[in-house]
Amino acid sequence: MKESVIQTYLINQVKLRGGVADKVVSKSRRAFVDVLANLNGVEWFIECKTPVGRLSELQRVFRDECKRIGRRHLVLRSREEIDAWLRTTTR
Repeated sequence: MKESVIQTYLINQVKLRGGVADKVVSKSRRAFVDVLANLNGVEWFIECKTPVGRLSELQRVFRDECKRIGRRHLVLRSREEIDAWLRTTTR
């Protein structure tokens, strides 16, 4: 499954649950996440990958920076992972 399909599914599922989610293209920072989402008042920085996709070095640096400053960062690789995350997030 292509990353774009995973991203579209994620955005649609967040919106179906009353959240806001947008595909992001950063002109000022390489390796920024694919999707910013706000669900139940909580902001998430989400990287979408295929099941075999790997984070680049810059993406790993961004992930670690997010965690260091308390941002919620996720890597989601499939519809099943998205569904599982949403089940735990929308309780």
